Amino acid sequence: AGIWAVFEPRTATTIRKVFQNAYEDAFDAADHVILAPVFNPHKAPGDNRFSLEKLVEGLTERGQDTISLADVDTIVSYLQDRIRPGDHVVFMSNGGFGGIHDKMLVALKPG
Repeated sequence: AGIWAVFEPRTATTIRKVFQNAYEDAFDAADHVILAPVFNPHKAPGDNRFSLEKLVEGLTERGQDTISLADVDTIVSYLQDRIRPGDHVVFMSNGGFGGIHDKMLVALKPG
């Protein structure tokens, strides 16, 4: 069984680079990491903005299976094609995450 961590940087803190390096350690337990686009990135000043690209690079350098995907529908499709029975998918966001929970349940429904 694998652990899929799906993260949407959304809070006022997570869209800033304050935790940029700490996220690499935070995702250690995950077998696979999927990063959604930063929600409202313009709300963080450019010189203080969190970088998905740097996080993908850092996690990949550590040997972590990591990808950044463009939107919720792409994430759902990606997961639908890859998760297996016994896998655990953890969605992390402080908002509705574009309805990803319901979309994932529909995608996994048999028939």
